Amino acid sequence: MAPEIIQNKGASKSSDIYAIGAVLYEFLTGQPPYYNEDIPRLYRNIKEGKLTFPNNVSKEAKNLMIV
Repeated sequence: MAPEIIQNKGASKSSDIYAIGAVLYEFLTGQPPYYNEDIPRLYRNIKEGKLTFPNNVSKEAKNLMIV
């Protein structure tokens, strides 16, 4: 879920691009970005936007994801 949707600002083209990025991240790592079983914490993680990658993801792949 894109940050603007969590903040009740509605969906836009940027929400769709965010969703594509989230799917690519999950393909790459095996887990959704910002994953946390605690939903309020998950939403906070999404809004803060501090994305991390597991150590097994190459530097090249990380650079492609963070544009």
